[in-house]
Amino acid sequence: MKQLTLLPILLLAFFTTHGQQRPCEADSNYRHFDFWIGEWDVFARGKKAGVNIISLAEGGCALHESYTTPTGYSGQSINYYSRKDKKWHQVWVDSNGGVLEYVETESGPGMLQFECEYLNNKGELLRSRLTFTANADGTVRQLFEDSKDEGKTWTPGFDGLYKPKN
Repeated sequence: MKQLTLLPILLLAFFTTHGQQRPCEADSNYRHFDFWIGEWDVFARGKKAGVNIISLAEGGCALHESYTTPTGYSGQSINYYSRKDKKWHQVWVDSNGGVLEYVETESGPGMLQFECEYLNNKGELLRSRLTFTANADGTVRQLFEDSKDEGKTWTPGFDGLYKPKN
């Protein structure tokens, strides 16, 4: 009987100890996309397009994005580094029912690029490329591009400039 009463205490001790270690906070792979963290006013073509809040989530193992526009469009993403394939991933879900599942294709200091395939409203299979670039002035550029020919040519879409909120 004493062995059964110790089990909950041992489980609690295990999860409490392991839950406080936060291994992602000290791993540089998980910190590569930290340049995007913050509260941002997003501009496109010189006009304010929306507001985006990027925050650390799950003990620093993920970034959570919450985007809203004045027109009522919104979306959220979870961005995470996978130890399995050693790449960053982004899962985006928006208020129009859109879902994009991006995988890192290129990275460097202050830069991260993703790609995914998706069906547009016409049922066409397209490739999307999403590139984030940290600028020296503290802003971040987010460029969406689409390809109808499996990535041979790209057409720019949304070209956003993230400025820190005051």
